[in-house]
Amino acid sequence: MDARAGLPATYATDIGWARSGGAAYATDHVERVLGRPAGTFERWARAHREALTAAP
Repeated sequence: MDARAGLPATYATDIGWARSGGAAYATDHVERVLGRPAGTFERWARAHREALTAAP
């Protein structure tokens, strides 16, 4: 991605960093704050499927 895609160069660099695994790490922040392990996005989406697909 680059300026041809309408993104500033710094955005393209950041996206490349994330796509290459730069953001692939885990922390214990959720567990420390909530007192329970973090869940997955998939589990959350399945639990809220009805609300996410309901017609307005």
